[in-house]
Amino acid sequence: MEPVPGFSLSGEWLEAVPVQRLLNVLNTQGERALVVGGAVRNALMQRPVSDVDIATTALPDKTRMLVESVGFKAVPTGIEHGTLTAVRGGQGIEITTLRTDVETDGRRAVVAFGRSWQIDAERRDFTMNALYCDADGRVFDPVGGLADCRTRTVRFIGDPDRRLAEDYLRLMRFFRFYAQFGSGAPDAEGLAACIRVRADMRRVSVERIAQEMRKLMVAPGAAAACRLLADTGLAQALFAAAPNPAYLAALLDSDTGLDPTVAVEAALAAYLCYGGEGASALARRLKLSNRERRNLVAISTLAFVAWRAALPDRSGMVECVRAHGKPIVAAAILVAVARGGLSDTMDPSDILAFLAGLTPPEFPLRGRDLMAAGIAPGPGLGVLLDRAEEAWRASGYADDRDALLARVRSWAEKT
Repeated sequence: MEPVPGFSLSGEWLEAVPVQRLLNVLNTQGERALVVGGAVRNALMQRPVSDVDIATTALPDKTRMLVESVGFKAVPTGIEHGTLTAVRGGQGIEITTLRTDVETDGRRAVVAFGRSWQIDAERRDFTMNALYCDADGRVFDPVGGLADCRTRTVRFIGDPDRRLAEDYLRLMRFFRFYAQFGSGAPDAEGLAACIRVRADMRRVSVERIAQEMRKLMVAPGAAAACRLLADTGLAQALFAAAPNPAYLAALLDSDTGLDPTVAVEAALAAYLCYGGEGASALARRLKLSNRERRNLVAISTLAFVAWRAALPDRSGMVECVRAHGKPIVAAAILVAVARGGLSDTMDPSDILAFLAGLTPPEFPLRGRDLMAAGIAPGPGLGVLLDRAEEAWRASGYADDRDALLARVRSWAEKT
């Protein structure tokens, strides 16, 4: 495999001491090693490089020996597939022996180790992910990934149907990479192949699908990719819900950015949910975490049900913030605006500015305050505390601790 003539990469990611030290030692004793995949792709597309992966001709045991000889710890993170992680100073770099697929079933592969860079490249998913570079930055392009990086074309390597049959999750990766790196119309052959295998996605674990969807929803081209999923019928097949790409596009086009802690849930709510029940069903289908489920249900319920006609008054907004937190409430406002609601009540920027300046008051009583006032612990104490909080809200949060304790004492005396 020869480098692309007159073309090389540079950058802190490549010049970093750990990367250079590993490449140097892995290019000894008759072995060869190159940086592969995302680091090369991102550098070519002028994107940030966060992770560096290395491919090598050395077998795993020899890789471990070489890595440890220059002071790295070798962690067997995927040793059955030839992958170990070289760790030093808190930084990890994955190193994988060149492979060829012996057997695949659409979910997992049985691999054999090899020494052919061409075969290693051809078993990967997209051309832009099968680019390599050496320690000097020289680029190696065995399957035409360089041209596709330049045109921002996400293209399967070789026969798209075969690549998908090797791992059906590549259907989701096709759309996710289109959202992250694509431009213009998607590759027609790849898109047609994805449509043909949509029924086979049932073989893929929902956890893997959900992980790809999380990444897709926060990618720069999420709106375009999700419209494609909807237009091809893939979204309906994958999520058992009627998608609304127009809502998602409106949400993502908003000048006001989503809080990153709830951005995925807000995008899912706009795209696939129309209320709390639908959000719960989607969370179950994708096996979302408890936190993600709570966020998704809260955003969907507020945006599509509670605020169908208008936002609550100030007291109601305070209660929403106290119940869900500002990020959830802000996201729900933006989703409600995206679906075409709230436009007659207030400009969204004014709503969010009001929300940003809102400091929810903290309920001034605790159970220990009631016990210190002579109220016996037990179920009755909880009832009095709930009643006090309801009275505090009714007062417009004006009652302080002493006033509330006086109320509680009077209620207790009457029982």
